[in-house]
Amino acid sequence: MNKRRVSLVAGVVCSVAVAAGGLSASAWVKSPQERAAEAAAPSPSVLTAAVERRVLRQSVVLRGEVVAGQSFEVTPNAKGGGKSVVTAVRVKAGDPVASGSVLLEVGGRPLIALPGAKPAFRDLRPGYTGDDVRQLQSALKSLGYDPGEANGVFGSGTKTALTRLFSAVGYQAQPTGETDEAQLAAAAKQVRQAERAVADARDANDAKAAARAADDLAEARKAQADLVARTGPVLPLSEYLFLPGFPAAVGGLKAEVGAEVAAPAITLSSGDLRVRGVLNSEQKNSVKPGMAVEIASEVLGTTVPGTIESIGELRTDKTNPANNGYPLVVTPTKPLDRQLASQNVRLTVAAASTGGEVLVVPLSALFAGADGQVGVVRRSPDGREERIPVAPGLRGDGSVAVTGPLDPGDRVVIGVRLP
Repeated sequence: MNKRRVSLVAGVVCSVAVAAGGLSASAWVKSPQERAAEAAAPSPSVLTAAVERRVLRQSVVLRGEVVAGQSFEVTPNAKGGGKSVVTAVRVKAGDPVASGSVLLEVGGRPLIALPGAKPAFRDLRPGYTGDDVRQLQSALKSLGYDPGEANGVFGSGTKTALTRLFSAVGYQAQPTGETDEAQLAAAAKQVRQAERAVADARDANDAKAAARAADDLAEARKAQADLVARTGPVLPLSEYLFLPGFPAAVGGLKAEVGAEVAAPAITLSSGDLRVRGVLNSEQKNSVKPGMAVEIASEVLGTTVPGTIESIGELRTDKTNPANNGYPLVVTPTKPLDRQLASQNVRLTVAAASTGGEVLVVPLSALFAGADGQVGVVRRSPDGREERIPVAPGLRGDGSVAVTGPLDPGDRVVIGVRLP
């Protein structure tokens, strides 16, 4: 290759290199306008929601605690007037309580929980009559110790059943008196003597003596029957209590083994479960007794219908502001699971409803113009927007019922999403 050709090739290469360098420079050298355009934020996007036709319900949601219908404070005392010392405690706070179970001991004697709506108020002894005796008979039968007819008379069947109950829980039933056995033995002896007197008079063919002996025998037998009727196992007031529903629960416990009984020794909750909550002022204005309530447990994953039983007066609790408001009681329409006792649940009150289907838009779609007229902005698929006047109605769950020239499926503006 001659020198001239080499020089020509070198010149062409240099020209290409220079051209390439210029092209590269134009790719990264930008004008101020281009930089500003690239630095600007993307345009915001308009948020819309569909107009719906449906039933709108206004709901009030709050929390509540599941509680028993009644609370009972019990303080048993030892029989005989001596010191009432706790000798055993069989339960602890929060424990469930089964029918027929022993809760604690005072002076070595048990306190037994029995089913019954009427509270205990006296010792129950052979020969007694009344509704509380009938309630005891029903309780014994429910526990498997059949006393016979629940007639409200503390008779032989009740005595047998009560003795069996005490034996089953590990105790001997207390007698009506320490001399019961001696008195019964003496009465039996009187009957035997009267029977022999009758027999002797008849053997002697002494009609008058036989008649007198027969009268004595009748009196002896009556006295024996009366004694038998009023003696036997007794149920002292210090050894039992009636609760209206089981399982019950131990709400509090002061009794301590070795200590004297302090009131209340034990606090029990019993009866049908219900829910207590607190309404704030705004919620109070929306609900009233008799309204339907949904009781929902997140723990069990269950829902149970109920109704508002009562709404109390405004309450102020300086020690616990969470209690400030209007106390609310909700009664379930079917029994709540006993596992829910003392649990926190969600209450949803159906405060109002449109009844039938209406046009519904999100509450955020409403706006008021300078003229005070309420409306929405309808947005067409091509992006055109039109102000539509509407009349708002019932509000609930973030939506509002409206009347106006709208159709289901129309899109209304509810906001702007910033990039």
